[in-house]
Amino acid sequence: QVKIVKINPARKNIIVSRKDLLEKEKQESKAKFLEELEVERRGEENGRHELPPTTAATFDGPESEIVHAITASILLAQSKLTSYLSGLTNRIQQTDVEPLCNDAGQLPSRLSSDLETLWSRQADRLGPPRQRYAAVRAEYDHFRAEHRIRWEPHYPDSHLLHVAVLLLLLVAETGLNSVYFARGSEFGLIGGVVQAGGVALLNVATSFVLGRGASWIRCNRNGFRTLGWLAAAGILLWAPGYNLVVAHVRDQFVSDPDGSISSALTAFATAPLSLKDQTSWFLLLLGGLFCAVAFADGTKWDDHNPGYSKLHRRLLTARGDYLHEKQAMLADALGLRDRALARLDDLSE
Repeated sequence: QVKIVKINPARKNIIVSRKDLLEKEKQESKAKFLEELEVERRGEENGRHELPPTTAATFDGPESEIVHAITASILLAQSKLTSYLSGLTNRIQQTDVEPLCNDAGQLPSRLSSDLETLWSRQADRLGPPRQRYAAVRAEYDHFRAEHRIRWEPHYPDSHLLHVAVLLLLLVAETGLNSVYFARGSEFGLIGGVVQAGGVALLNVATSFVLGRGASWIRCNRNGFRTLGWLAAAGILLWAPGYNLVVAHVRDQFVSDPDGSISSALTAFATAPLSLKDQTSWFLLLLGGLFCAVAFADGTKWDDHNPGYSKLHRRLLTARGDYLHEKQAMLADALGLRDRALARLDDLSE
């Protein structure tokens, strides 16, 4: 048995033997007892007078006082101990521990019953998400096995960056072409912006779609792989052909604002690389660059196996719903356990 004494300056615990503490208390009590009876002084005084005589058969005055004091201390301690034990006996007799023992004995069965009730109540909530997750998982595994896929799908968490790139391309190409198209539009700058916007939209959108299709080249399905190669070939025709046509239209509006688009198409058919305005060559290269960026954006839009990423997202959603319900049920079960343990602690006190 030990006693822990805290020392504030160092905030350390010093473990002292209870036996040593009791011995120390006994010595202090003895010293206080001798001091109160003036034993040392009176013993020296009697010694000078050679008292008590060596033939004495009884205690003298100081000795009798010591014996009397010791006897009184013993009787007082016995009285206090008897009173304490009597009070403790009464408290024990008055305490009815049978209900507490019964309550403690019923805690395991009560906890088991509460858990069964919880399970029956949560089964209806947990069952549907678990079944939905199992069904989507089976569909996902079947899709992978059917199309010989051995990797997880690759797709961005968000399409925000892809959309921002497409919008930037659309705005930039519209702004660069609007001034030239405004020269040949009867509505002036507004008409030029509308026409340039339509041209830019067609260029960016078509390049993006071709890029999305070209990503299917790595697909395990023959049909989609064929479409991917056609899309890759299509961008090689689309990018230079479309942007050369637009360049000839711009060139026509610069040299002859009153000229028609048919004249520009005729010039493209007869001499596709013959442009009168040097700026048209610069804008032609920019148009091709915008076309390439939109094409690359399309290849990174989603996984190269059509439908794979969509099925994977469904799987993640179903698993998240199932785990959410499962965690909620587990939290309720842990709450029942903690309340049972707290009740057991109350009973033990």
